[in-house]
Amino acid sequence: MGKTIPKLPLTSETLDSVREQLEEGFGLFSDGPFTYVVLDARTHRFEVVRRESDETFTQRLSRLGGAVRVAMNGPMYGGSWLYARTTTRGPLPRDEVFNEGNARMSGNLLKEDEGAGRFRYFLGRNRDRPYLHQVKLDNPPDTVHEGIGGLGPIIITRDFHDTPLAVGVGNLYATTGLPPDKIPTTREEWADCTQRHSNHFEIFHAKDNDTDFCAFAADDRRELLLFIVKPGREDDGLVLLRDKLGAAGVTCACFTDGDFLATPREHKDKSIEFGLMGARTGLAAARLRVTLAEIEVLDPCVVEGDEGRWEIGVFVNGRRLGEELRTIVAAGDYVALERSVAVDIDPNRGEDLVIELRMRNLIGPTLSGLEPPPVPSFRETLSYRSEPPWGVGTFSYVRAEVYRLRYSIEARE
Repeated sequence: MGKTIPKLPLTSETLDSVREQLEEGFGLFSDGPFTYVVLDARTHRFEVVRRESDETFTQRLSRLGGAVRVAMNGPMYGGSWLYARTTTRGPLPRDEVFNEGNARMSGNLLKEDEGAGRFRYFLGRNRDRPYLHQVKLDNPPDTVHEGIGGLGPIIITRDFHDTPLAVGVGNLYATTGLPPDKIPTTREEWADCTQRHSNHFEIFHAKDNDTDFCAFAADDRRELLLFIVKPGREDDGLVLLRDKLGAAGVTCACFTDGDFLATPREHKDKSIEFGLMGARTGLAAARLRVTLAEIEVLDPCVVEGDEGRWEIGVFVNGRRLGEELRTIVAAGDYVALERSVAVDIDPNRGEDLVIELRMRNLIGPTLSGLEPPPVPSFRETLSYRSEPPWGVGTFSYVRAEVYRLRYSIEARE
């Protein structure tokens, strides 16, 4: 016999006191057609999860183990023709899934979406505590440390004011009497706006009586995260949820692609590339040794002659390893770096492993004034979600058009 999910109305009063009902920062409740998880954002955080090409979405979640408390599918993606292919083959390769929004993981931009995300909304947060969340139009910008686009809006971050604003059918204004088709642009119009129109919300609302969906909400004032499931056969579910969350005073909220992963459908499980998860912050620290061995020169970046002059700075987590190396290079040369460092990383504080080469071309312009091409710098960010975690066990070339970097990462006892 399964455990009965306790009923708890999703109200402002509930969110004021719900932390007392959480076990290890986790609580599962129901309210009418909605089943929802509440996570304590003091011990958990929202993160993006991405599956590998040869596994299902839930297989990816299982490999993350106890770090994951709850997860759901992420951005809108196309299209229905993908599902037919999953009946005769395994999981779809990631490059065959078109996501209608970019994603950022640990500050890194992941798969490009060819621009579709500018018509959807993103969910994003900053790097360090206290975590601040926002839902806004477009793809997540560079200022977002963790975020995902291609989502549907429910409660958004108001331009100019950073206060919540409900989404619905038509723009509504409190006092100015502006028409519903007037898009707010000025500070005054945004301040007077009480509802922001969304075509996506309107279309989804029209069919959500027979569509499952997941939703996410952040409450930064109370430091809570909410993951919500609405099964099908419930008319006006999106509007009902918006009104509940708005009255409860959450910071922002969004909905995902029309399905849920409490019990994943097979074709969805083989197709979904990105998702949202609530992750524990009580993770074990990583004790690593990073060794940068050598650079193989492919192109010396000169416009005259065969030899260039480079300046190479080696950094791990912002710490410079030794002095900058200045050297004469030609195609086919190997430049020994031989820099190694022990580093301890606490993922609970949002720390990642960042490996950098900061490069500078020391060759000046030619007599005719031609500038040599720059030597590209290199930066890679690794985390417990990387494959493999923290990059441990790798001993590989990282390819660039100008050089290849060979490095290794080992776990320390």
